[in-house]
Amino acid sequence: MSPLERKNTAKQDIEQLFEKLIDQYSFKEVEKVLNKLNLQTHEQVPVRTPMEEPSIECSLQNFAYGNESFLRTLSSNTQKAYKTETKLLLDYCNYTKKSGLINGSKSPITQLLNPLTLSSYLNQYTNSNTRNKKASFLRSFIKNSCEDFLSKPAYNRLFHRKGVLSVTTITEDLPKAFTDKQIIAMLEECRYTHNGLRNFTIINTFIYSGIRLDELVNLQIEDVDQRNNKILVRPKGRKNEKKQSRFIHQNGLQILTNYIDFIHGHEKDKLSNDEYNSKFIFSTSGDRAISVRTVQKMVEKLIEKLKGKGLVLEDQKLSVHSFRHSFAIYSLESGIDIYKISKLLGHKSITSTEVYLKMFDFQLKEAIENHPFAKLNLSIKGDHHDSRV
Repeated sequence: MSPLERKNTAKQDIEQLFEKLIDQYSFKEVEKVLNKLNLQTHEQVPVRTPMEEPSIECSLQNFAYGNESFLRTLSSNTQKAYKTETKLLLDYCNYTKKSGLINGSKSPITQLLNPLTLSSYLNQYTNSNTRNKKASFLRSFIKNSCEDFLSKPAYNRLFHRKGVLSVTTITEDLPKAFTDKQIIAMLEECRYTHNGLRNFTIINTFIYSGIRLDELVNLQIEDVDQRNNKILVRPKGRKNEKKQSRFIHQNGLQILTNYIDFIHGHEKDKLSNDEYNSKFIFSTSGDRAISVRTVQKMVEKLIEKLKGKGLVLEDQKLSVHSFRHSFAIYSLESGIDIYKISKLLGHKSITSTEVYLKMFDFQLKEAIENHPFAKLNLSIKGDHHDSRV
């Protein structure tokens, strides 16, 4: 290692040390000690510039209701849920004023960002699903409103896989996927349903692309890129963001384009290119997109028919989203690595995709229990042991 490399490494170590000191004692305390030592340096001391901290209440209200609020980019259901979480957290902060953990919602935001405080808030909820929802809300709030008030060590402690704000996965809560037999049976059943061609195309689009329900219902003719085997979708819960491209298998793309030609082809010569391309692929009347609930009811009815044939157990919790889970699981089974699957699904973080590894492991455990050798009752008795073996 060269002297220059050693110097750079030392600088990084010093910066990390200062970050830890600031995190433990606050910027003002570290600054007091440095001033007292009267240190003369040619470089600026690697500590963060102090910022005026907003109150907990101000930060949360701005996050949920501010004009430039991150929440405004999300779906109406997510906005409603996060506003409810905001109120619950504010109520908690005011309540904890009695215990001294936080001096009420008017306190600086850094009081809330303390790992002990966040743990205390989350530990109220014993149900894993509820706790995960609370942790997800806090992660979103902190990432979009509070990063400036967290040092790197503090941020890592909160967001690490085993950190305070980690989202856990329990085997019973793992996503449920359709089997190949169930998917084939549903596609066959589509022939006997109202709007059978539409339903057949919807299911194939799901299983060949892995897109979400809200992404599918908003598909427009212009979103289909036949040349590159791609479709454009709106990001999850984001109304105003630029569309993202997703790959779709050639089989699914062919079924989708055939449907477009059959349903909308007669309008191509009557409309301008912009009018034609802006039409929703799956629509109920005119230019209105098919509703989310219409697709959900269609799939629910198909699942009920499969239950009647004994292809789905009564306690199996399957839904439209199970098509997306199936896409991920079958991708794993075919040998596609988790990073590529993450990109295909449009996940922002690999952490969101890792749940399928746990699901896949669970399925492998079930598979080994059903191995043909499991039915054999093999034993070796000492009396008949052959020494030549």
